[in-house]
Amino acid sequence: MLVILPRGFSNARRYIVDVILSEFLGLRFEVIERSDVDGVEIRDSGKILRIVDCFFSQAQHNWLSESSLPKLPLKIWKVSEELPEVNTVYENLPVIYGPASEDDQCLMISGLLIHLKFDIFGSIFFMLTRYEEAVRSEIDCHQRFPASSSVAFQENFIDRPIVNEYIEVLWACMLRLWPSLKRKNHSFKVKPTHDVDRPFALKGKSLGKLLLSFGADVLVRRNPRYALVKATQWLQVRRGRIEVDPYFVFDDMMDLSECYGLKSSFYFLADNTHPIYDGNYLLGSPEITGLLKKIHNRGHKIGLHGSYDSYISFKQLQKEFNFLLEICDQLGIKQNTWGARQHFLRWKTPDTFANLDKVGLDYDTTLSYSDHAGFRCGTCYEYTAFDVRKICKLNIKEKPLIVMECTVLDDRYMGISSQEDALHYVLTLKERCKKYNGNFIFLWHNTRYLDPKEREIIECLMK
Repeated sequence: MLVILPRGFSNARRYIVDVILSEFLGLRFEVIERSDVDGVEIRDSGKILRIVDCFFSQAQHNWLSESSLPKLPLKIWKVSEELPEVNTVYENLPVIYGPASEDDQCLMISGLLIHLKFDIFGSIFFMLTRYEEAVRSEIDCHQRFPASSSVAFQENFIDRPIVNEYIEVLWACMLRLWPSLKRKNHSFKVKPTHDVDRPFALKGKSLGKLLLSFGADVLVRRNPRYALVKATQWLQVRRGRIEVDPYFVFDDMMDLSECYGLKSSFYFLADNTHPIYDGNYLLGSPEITGLLKKIHNRGHKIGLHGSYDSYISFKQLQKEFNFLLEICDQLGIKQNTWGARQHFLRWKTPDTFANLDKVGLDYDTTLSYSDHAGFRCGTCYEYTAFDVRKICKLNIKEKPLIVMECTVLDDRYMGISSQEDALHYVLTLKERCKKYNGNFIFLWHNTRYLDPKEREIIECLMK
């Protein structure tokens, strides 16, 4: 199979072709560049699939500028009418980069030629690299790019793995031309993850703060019984029984994962760069080193939880990762791969990608919006990252996070009216990951493990 690319933006074009055709579909092919083609062509056995090239051709003159972003509203293609066999979430598909006018066709078939007037390669590049986040300047109170500023949110497809749907369109066209073609098999996986922000509720709490908490339990929450339970727990924790601390529930969390045949990943803070937002523990303390050993011995994974201000600092990330590796080495903990997730899901494209890559981490799993669960990267597949400023492929992989529990449960974020509705929304996301045999990666904090109703939700996600 031969893939012919237009000249220009060679690193970017070759990157996205490799991600789609090799990483996602598992196909073997040769790539050449020619100046006499104005689109991407896939050729084999005298047959041609020609795909329009909108994004890269126009971006050559306005890279990382507002004018290179998709024009809204997007064209909606009723793909099921022309490709009834295609595996999409809905029959209508939003087209990020494609025909110039609403009346233009997206698909033309003529003998041995299929002409797809829908820029699949450019559209997928736009989603995976988080290109729009390097262009737009909107940020929230934690300097994060908000979901509401994204094309996916504005065009109402943030709950769809749109990249996976685009791949299905490409695959359907390829099968029309080459029906004996075989693709890579993916398998659906549920991957629970846990950020260890505050492992202790009572350890280190002064008597004065405890009394204030008692007052709130009695006068505000009107629950004097809980105040007495908390007093008993506080005394026990003071005497060294850390397992009694209501936040120190890591054994229970691993038990639950193992009950469903799963392995959890725990991400630990290795430094404190913000006195308010970072953790209340030291990575080298006896309680935490004991926890690290227990997680490793039970076959679960350990990763770096980049501190609040580390997302824009290579030196800080390097310091934290080196410290985590040092502690783990002292404990005899060896892992084949090391991953990271940024605290508060703080992220700056492409700086955070580049810094994590330079530090030497194998993967990141930060990319979900804090204010809206869904497919920030448009996919439930792991993929190689790319630096849109330096226009170069990176070594680090991105494993997109699909949902964080507080995003769907807290009023300050999505504001879903009930836990039942929150569960329904998250299970919809899970089913869409399953539809494409992808990874359903979810984040559940140990501090949200106490409410029985919330416990029911996490069990539903693991089943």
